[in-house]
Amino acid sequence: MSEIRVGEGDDVRSFHIHKDLLTSRSEFFANVLKGYKDSSKSGTHNDTFEIVHWKEGSEGIIELPKDEPEVFETYVQLIYQGAIPIRKKLTVCVPVESVDAELKAKSEKGIKEIVDYEYVLLAELYVLAEKLQDIAAKRSIFSAFIEATLIRANGRSYYPTLKATDIIYAGTSASDPMRAFIVDCFVFVGHTAWVEDTAAASYPQDFLFGVMVGMFKERHKPKDATRVKNATSYLSKLQPYVEKKGA
Repeated sequence: MSEIRVGEGDDVRSFHIHKDLLTSRSEFFANVLKGYKDSSKSGTHNDTFEIVHWKEGSEGIIELPKDEPEVFETYVQLIYQGAIPIRKKLTVCVPVESVDAELKAKSEKGIKEIVDYEYVLLAELYVLAEKLQDIAAKRSIFSAFIEATLIRANGRSYYPTLKATDIIYAGTSASDPMRAFIVDCFVFVGHTAWVEDTAAASYPQDFLFGVMVGMFKERHKPKDATRVKNATSYLSKLQPYVEKKGA
């Protein structure tokens, strides 16, 4: 068994995982567990991982101080069980046709909170799988992202949130298919309600550029584009200065 310590300070948790399982899935673990170092020698580390306490004849201890124990626990469940158990239970859920506005609003809020939680955890899990170079895990998480967009109990569909988008763009390369998926969500099914209360600076620049390019490629041009040929369409917002009388 290999010991993986995740987190920092009082939040550190240890996970004991079969070495063969780790090395068969993760290129990172396969590389670091190929050989053992004497405990008297210093470990190797980079910005993401730190390898310490290598002992002769043991599996060693791998530390992941910058990752969240909850996320890694979900990763462990994924590699052992082949499933991602992240769905939270909704305490209040009413039919779509319910006439009780207050109860329906409470249900809507509860579903939205669950959706936010799911997408953030999925995004963090995907970035962890990217760090660990576990392609099989990334494929499973990708499928979970697709499943998360399916219609909920209230008859609505929800798509990746701003926070989830930030996490993905901060932890993946430009060519990662998850970036393309999130861009496509905005291009093909997005609407103004998604962004009307959000500042443009809140979104990653690469994401906004991707959406812009996607719009050019996929969205139909307006039937009437004459306003770009007529200055009066815009000059109404440029009111001339009028001197106040008696000033």
